[in-house]
Amino acid sequence: MRFSEYLVESTHQDDVHGLGQYTSQFLQHLSSPVGAHEHDHGIFEWTHPALEKDDGGKLKLKGETSVSAPSHPENYHLTLSHTGTGHAESNDHHVINALNAGHVVAMVYQRGKGIPHPTHVEDIKTGKRWRLTNGDDDDNTFDRHAKHGIPKGEGVVSGLKLKGVSNERAGAFANQVDPDGIIRINKPADTYTHAPAAPKEKKHLPKTQAIIDKGEAERPEGNLHQRIHHGLSKAFGEMQTDSPEVHAAKTKESLKAWHEFTKARGYSSKSRLDFMGSNGKTEKSTGEGVKTIGVGLAPHSLSGLDHFDVCPRSSTECRANCLGTEAGGNKQYPDSSLAGKVLRTHFMAFHPEHAARVMDHEITKHKEKAKKEGMIAGVRLNITSDMPYEKYARPMFDRHKDVQFYDYSKIHGRVMGQNK
Repeated sequence: MRFSEYLVESTHQDDVHGLGQYTSQFLQHLSSPVGAHEHDHGIFEWTHPALEKDDGGKLKLKGETSVSAPSHPENYHLTLSHTGTGHAESNDHHVINALNAGHVVAMVYQRGKGIPHPTHVEDIKTGKRWRLTNGDDDDNTFDRHAKHGIPKGEGVVSGLKLKGVSNERAGAFANQVDPDGIIRINKPADTYTHAPAAPKEKKHLPKTQAIIDKGEAERPEGNLHQRIHHGLSKAFGEMQTDSPEVHAAKTKESLKAWHEFTKARGYSSKSRLDFMGSNGKTEKSTGEGVKTIGVGLAPHSLSGLDHFDVCPRSSTECRANCLGTEAGGNKQYPDSSLAGKVLRTHFMAFHPEHAARVMDHEITKHKEKAKKEGMIAGVRLNITSDMPYEKYARPMFDRHKDVQFYDYSKIHGRVMGQNK
């Protein structure tokens, strides 16, 4: 079992008993070079209270290993993303587990000429089927059950038609629709035989590279995920007790820090960059009465910061077909688009307390705007990332109880830890 897999699947339980069920050899493996790679760049090792490092930097159990996981925020809905079936990196077993538990799963599909639109997804080993709904009309995965009259407790698939990427390049990432309109999953790992497309030519992105170079030179020491966690939690926690005057002063300081950070990296006052925004998919939700903004970070490891990955469970083909680089303007204007995402990622990693207050400011403005228009305020925190905000910024959800937060995730434990 991968180290990160154990952690994310254990931390949603009410009572976690650390790694006591594992052997000393397993702990030794976690501290080896191979195990270190499996840490997913250190994203989870410190979030689990049962683990610590000794003086030599090796992982070990703490004396007290029984911990309680915090409850999942009621206003934060998570949808599990499928990585495709019939290949070595498939998460079929996690998808089936989530569907059996009544959760929502997002699934990309492609269909040949004359093949009908898919209606169901089937586990070929058991024959069990789940209804597939149209996920292209809006981004509101949090209402899939209610919108389509599916009882709570029954799993449902949000189907996404492959767009903007050729079938050949999509490879195993996109599921095939059979002639009867069924998508069949849980196929053997060696089912997928199509040769992957040739690697894409590396693009010259001078603006993005300049930001990355500056970031590497200014990078703080230590684990950046730990830094983000501590900074976001601290800032959102302080917001609960700060007076309006103190909060306003801190917010003003953080907005100035964000502006100066972007300016130092080539953005003028006329081209001021928002920390949160929308895209074509989130804007579709407007027709459903939900006004949505989100955070677009540099996907997986594209921020250029060594040992820092914001999509720890992304598959090879998921990264190759990422909407953060392959969809719409991201593909048409790759340098300027990725540069903005890298800027946000670096600011959050280097100055998380400032990032928290900028986010709070923009969420508050967004709520006011949505209310004026008679709409629900929606916030997608991970448009192009997979960060566990329920752990990193838990007080944010209590502060903005009138916002519907939601995300897609490939981290099974995050999805299973929420209330259905």
